[in-house]
Amino acid sequence: MIDFYTAPTANCQRVAITLALLGLPHRVIPVDRAAGEQRRPHFLAINPAAAVPAILDRDPGLPQPLALAQSGAILLYLAEKAGRLLPSSGAPRARALQWLMQALTDVNPAASLVFMGRHGLIPGMTAETQGFLDARLARFLRDAEAALDGQDFLVGDLSVADLALYPIVVHRWKDADIAARYPRLADWAARVAALPGVAAILPLP
Repeated sequence: MIDFYTAPTANCQRVAITLALLGLPHRVIPVDRAAGEQRRPHFLAINPAAAVPAILDRDPGLPQPLALAQSGAILLYLAEKAGRLLPSSGAPRARALQWLMQALTDVNPAASLVFMGRHGLIPGMTAETQGFLDARLARFLRDAEAALDGQDFLVGDLSVADLALYPIVVHRWKDADIAARYPRLADWAARVAALPGVAAILPLP
C-alpha cells in the first residue's frame, strides 16, 4: 500500500494520474497547505522540504517503508515498480527520460512563470517580460507539437513523459490557446484524457 500525500496542484495531479493508470494500491491523503499541514512533524518525517506530492510506500517486500518526494522521482519509481510506462533500456528509455526532464525542468517552470505574471504575482512585471515568458512557453509547446508528428505519444508509446506534461498543458489550455495553435498537442491531450481514470482526476477544459 502506498500513502499518497497530495493537494490540487499539477505536480500532484501527475502522480495521481500515474497511480490510477498503473493500478497500484494506494491511499490518498489530502494535505491542507493553507492550514500548514505540510509543516507538521508527521509530514516532515516523510518530506523535510514540506512540499507535496510525497509518497510513503509500505510494501511489505521492502526492507523498510520508502518515503519519496518530487513528482518526477515519484513517477519514475512508480513506473519501475509496476514495470510499465517507461522503456526498459536503450534509446527509447533515454528519449522518455529526456521528455520527462524537459516537462519538469523547462515546460513546468515556464508555465508557472506565465501564470504568475498574468495574475500579478511577480512584482515589477512589464509587458515586455510577460511577452518573453509567453514566447518561452510557446517554444516548449512547439517542441512537443513537433515530437507528436506521426505518433500518438511523445516517444511513441505512452510513458511517464506524457503524464508529466499533461497537467501543465491542461492548466495552460486557455491562455496558451492550445486547441488553435497546437492541433497535434490538443489531440494528444484528448488521448491522455481518455485513458482510464484520467478525466476523473484532471479533465480537459
